[in-house]
Amino acid sequence: MIPLAGSDDGRSVILQAHVDVAPAEQSWPEAFSPKLEGDTLFGRGACDDKGQIVPIYLAFKALQAVALAWTWRGPPTRLTQAFVELAGVQSVEELLEGLTLGRIYLGADAAPVVFQVAAGGDAVAHELILWAGRELGSMAIGVIHQLGFEALSFDVVLAGSFFNGSPLLAETMRQTIRAVASGARLVRLHVPPVVGGVLLGMEQAGLVPSALRVSLIQSAGKLLQTADGGQQPAD
Repeated sequence: MIPLAGSDDGRSVILQAHVDVAPAEQSWPEAFSPKLEGDTLFGRGACDDKGQIVPIYLAFKALQAVALAWTWRGPPTRLTQAFVELAGVQSVEELLEGLTLGRIYLGADAAPVVFQVAAGGDAVAHELILWAGRELGSMAIGVIHQLGFEALSFDVVLAGSFFNGSPLLAETMRQTIRAVASGARLVRLHVPPVVGGVLLGMEQAGLVPSALRVSLIQSAGKLLQTADGGQQPAD
């Protein structure tokens, strides 16, 4: 649905930040016992983009950089003070102890701190953004290879606020992806995903949705702004 909402031309690859998988119902006893048949893995969550794992792991790697700086095994970084303030503690020692003992939890919501510190010129945070861009680009490349899109022109639709973090993230992704698929175009999703559902339904009904796509996007956006008290819909 999201590629239909985000792109109006040709095929698309979607990168969306989420970690949910299908529920493990009683009728699916092998949900937690993955099975490999040839080159295909069957199991709960075996096929998913796991986009949000990147911001979670980005926060983890940033905290790892803080720990390395504290033990003098890595370069100093302004991430240290930023995470101390985010956690509401008095020192890096209290931060690391709280994380170790489970008194403090910092997950994907800590990722924006890395972007902020990188924007301030911190070399360690800057390198972490480059890493995240390469990882997300690698995710897209995996799908591109599976679909045989290497020689095609297509859109890579980016859905989720994580992609708003830094222009460096998208540029690193673009370089990574286009090294394999030179015709790939990175497109940000700025419309409600439900638009894609409506367009897909029109296609299934034998209608031509392209003529109504723009007006549908505009009307859906106005409806959501009204429901949200005039706020712009989130990515």
